[in-house]
Amino acid sequence: MSKKLLKRVPHEELNLPELFDHLEKDFVRVYFRKKTTGTFRNIYPFTLRADLIKPTEYRNLANIQSQNFSVSLTYEEYSKKSYSIKDNRGVRVIAWSLLDNGWRSFYTENLLFYEVYDLEGDTL
Repeated sequence: MSKKLLKRVPHEELNLPELFDHLEKDFVRVYFRKKTTGTFRNIYPFTLRADLIKPTEYRNLANIQSQNFSVSLTYEEYSKKSYSIKDNRGVRVIAWSLLDNGWRSFYTENLLFYEVYDLEGDTL
């Protein structure tokens, strides 16, 4: 399997609807600073592609919403529900990590940049 870098977007050029579009169609690597420890982290492959997430996990997404994680698959709901006034962290973006096999998140204010990849060849 090989990966092809399609786009790199710095924090200053972040466009949330575009990020969600990439999450739903492609594989995204996000680089961010973890607020609690100050360490730099990355998540890859990070996605919302329904064909790569088990149906049971999509159902878990509803449970995450009800636990006040403020998750939504649409930008409109994200912008209304997941903005954190506390510490001015911005919007919380949650998507599926194929490597960790679980839901992971970051706040947009801590994002350094993200990269969009198109995988060619074998499937994950």
